[in-house]
Amino acid sequence: MIEELKLDAAEKSPPLKWPRFAVAAVILFFALAIFWVALAANKLRQQREVNAPLPVSTPAR
Repeated sequence: MIEELKLDAAEKSPPLKWPRFAVAAVILFFALAIFWVALAANKLRQQREVNAPLPVSTPAR
């Protein structure tokens, strides 16, 4: 009897919306993290190109 009531109540309750928001937040977090790291890597690459030592014109011994 009690189990039947629990099943009926579970079937009538609407689906929860918070798991969808949690999954969307996690996906957004990873997308922004990848974007942020790509920007940081690009900035480092540009700094290395500017600060790179000039090539030596004499051959090495």
